[in-house]
Amino acid sequence: MNAIGTRSLVVILDACRNSPLPGESASGTGLALVDAPPNTVIAYSTSPGAVAFDGAGANSPYTAALASSLEGSEKDFRDVLRLVRAKVRLATGGEQTPWYIDNTRAPITIRPTNPIAPEELTELVSGRPMSLPLTAWLTIAESADSRDFEHFIALFPEDQLAEAAKRQILEIETGNSPDFPLMEIEVDGPGREIPEGLISEVTACDILATGVGDVMAVAEPVPHDLVNTRAALRACVEAVQEAPKNARLVNHLARVLRLSQRFEEALHYYRLAAELGNPSAYIGISEFYRQGIAVEPDYRRAFEAARTGALLGSPRLQLMTGIFYREGWGVQQSYPEAMRWMWLSVQNGFPPAFVAYGDFYRKGLGVEVDEARAVGFYRQAAVLGSSDAENLIGMAYMRGKGATHDPETGIQWLVRSSDAGNPFAAFQLGRAFQDGWGVKKDLKTALAYFRLSAQRNYLGAHILIGDILREGLPGEPPNGPEAYANYIIAREAAILRDTRDAKEELTDAEARIADIQPALSPEERTAGEQIATNWINQYGLLDFNLVSE
Repeated sequence: MNAIGTRSLVVILDACRNSPLPGESASGTGLALVDAPPNTVIAYSTSPGAVAFDGAGANSPYTAALASSLEGSEKDFRDVLRLVRAKVRLATGGEQTPWYIDNTRAPITIRPTNPIAPEELTELVSGRPMSLPLTAWLTIAESADSRDFEHFIALFPEDQLAEAAKRQILEIETGNSPDFPLMEIEVDGPGREIPEGLISEVTACDILATGVGDVMAVAEPVPHDLVNTRAALRACVEAVQEAPKNARLVNHLARVLRLSQRFEEALHYYRLAAELGNPSAYIGISEFYRQGIAVEPDYRRAFEAARTGALLGSPRLQLMTGIFYREGWGVQQSYPEAMRWMWLSVQNGFPPAFVAYGDFYRKGLGVEVDEARAVGFYRQAAVLGSSDAENLIGMAYMRGKGATHDPETGIQWLVRSSDAGNPFAAFQLGRAFQDGWGVKKDLKTALAYFRLSAQRNYLGAHILIGDILREGLPGEPPNGPEAYANYIIAREAAILRDTRDAKEELTDAEARIADIQPALSPEERTAGEQIATNWINQYGLLDFNLVSE
């Protein structure tokens, strides 16, 4: 590639990095680091010595994150790689960290071809009501691929934007296009074995965009962190154009628009899917109103959407409705009513509902405390694959409440849960090593588990990370700025949440911030605030209030 005169070369390798050598001759788990030649960036899907995951659906976690992150307006390619790293770490529970080696100082900018001036693009769509052609156009407006515009014309030949699409094609084809073909990353729909068979219903949109827990699903679900939004948007626009009254496909389109942060469009299609009879669409509607996404926060409307979907048979919404009653969000707080709705979800075999129902007995919410009964529900959820339940069973053994006091067995359950990617189990293992609870006390191991929990977005772990850094590890000096940064992250996460537990976490974080600030110099405080800002910008803050994907 250097021989053809490239000023900067970017090589992206989405490879598992498994050693090709058999048996004992293999060197390590994953392939080693290889340096990059001058003026070259090499991006790897995982870090040196580690292996990458194949993922679910049509793409690996790395390809899905990369394709999604390349969409949009002009951006620095190094920012793209950093965003991909954050997405993949989140999608794999911190187990896969993309890596890149940068041996060039030259700016590398992703600049999509955009022959139509931005103000003219705005004028073309100004005042248009929400529609599928508009959604399709907004998806491809900044594309440098003429095939996107050819496809738009084929789908919407009578739309006034078809003329603009023709102009884009002409500008792209007469411009400075690369000499090599553009990469294909879309997937085809499955073959049609027999008319009216199940496989005849499955589209590329289903393969790329089916959500976890979608009651109308006909394909394997793809967790939200693994959705290739670039390919999924195009596939779902085409699928909805072919079947505009298909509630399943309309809901898929809404989901991908939400993941692309096109919230107003997402809410439009969630409402349309709900009108067409898809219970899962009410999940999106409820969460938009509860969190104030594209609308003013309105707990009452959020509750009404959840209840409607629950009555239509969605186990996830039956659980959500129970949570609304448990917390008193937009409705009179009632533990008995919460348990009734959650019991419907339990009867439908929804694993998180077993956990939530067991919590009533463990915490004594409206019932007598019965920790053994709670553990019984947790065990049923564990059989169904719930890592949250495995964590709670482990804690029952650790505390001797609801199960025999047996820290060794408790640690085994916690390790099992943490190995499945559970953030709370990693947190509890950190506490065990911090206090010498069932294991030998080891602050370095405790800190590693707390960091793992935080990487998995259990942001309560930042409080204890801060505590350890403030005191300093054995043989190491205290690190006030990083401790301060972790307290800030914990505070910002707690502000986002609206449960009673979150209020206690907020008070805890604010107390630690007030306590450490006098001990820091102005420069140390500024450094800590910048560390926190950088972390939040890279990894984001998630809300663990409700069952999520």
